Amino acid sequence: MSSTELRSVFSQDSLPIFHYYLLLLLAAAISTFGLLTNSAATIIGGMIIAPLMTPLMTLGFSTVSLEKTLIQRAIFAVATGVTLV
Repeated sequence: MSSTELRSVFSQDSLPIFHYYLLLLLAAAISTFGLLTNSAATIIGGMIIAPLMTPLMTLGFSTVSLEKTLIQRAIFAVATGVTLV
């Protein structure tokens, strides 16, 4: 993939929309259930469905390519997601 294609993909995928927050809430609920039942597998399952990897990859790419708007968008998505959970 070229840099332009990556920029386009990350620009679309880093937008925190309703589905992003819904998946975070479901991941938090699953992980909480895993903590209450003392089940490591359930906690790991909650971590797997958490969609935080895309904003973190966007943050890394935008930092290397010095894309100020993508940096701000990725920080916003991570910060609001972590705050919500």
